[in-house]
Amino acid sequence: MDISKKDWKLFRERLSGWQENYMEGLVKEYANFLNDDKKPASEKF
Repeated sequence: MDISKKDWKLFRERLSGWQENYMEGLVKEYANFLNDDKKPASEKF
């Protein structure tokens, strides 16, 4: 399977957006974890 230059260009254009979306999801997940009042502070750290 050959990957064309067009495909590589499209991949490079979209990669930063995918990375940003992934990191945003991680930040939200971590914030939800830290804001969970059911867990004691010792479990959060």
